Amino acid sequence: IGHKQRHKGAKRVDRESNIGKQVDRLLAKAIVELAQSFEAGSIVLPDLTHIREMVEAEVNERAQAHIPDFVAGQKQYAKAYRTQVNRWSYQILQTAISSKAEQTGIAIEVTQQGYAGSQTDKARDMALRAFEERKDDAKTSKSAQTVS
Repeated sequence: IGHKQRHKGAKRVDRESNIGKQVDRLLAKAIVELAQSFEAGSIVLPDLTHIREMVEAEVNERAQAHIPDFVAGQKQYAKAYRTQVNRWSYQILQTAISSKAEQTGIAIEVTQQGYAGSQTDKARDMALRAFEERKDDAKTSKSAQTVS
């Protein structure tokens, strides 16, 4: 929208925001389709309560790996990487995944994600943690039924 159009009351379209929403929808669709292809009963997502700490730990780990023994370079790398990562809205993506999963009958489980290790290690650990939590919930539920 041009300058004259704005003065006439035309609304400005935030293209970056719309592109981000579209990317979130496409990612959510792909994730749910992948879960369906493996006949998964649930999708495990990270608890975002401590997202800043997780991102900071990942940024520092990447900086040290890319530029070992050069602290100033690590700080520059971390700042650039942090700027990219902070533009992404994890909560909006999780909402899109949850919505799409609900439409297909796939449950969403939320659990803590580790701070260190590769993405594969973190994903494996989250899946195992969700499985253990599910087992514990089943035991608690079963013992509660026995008592009543």
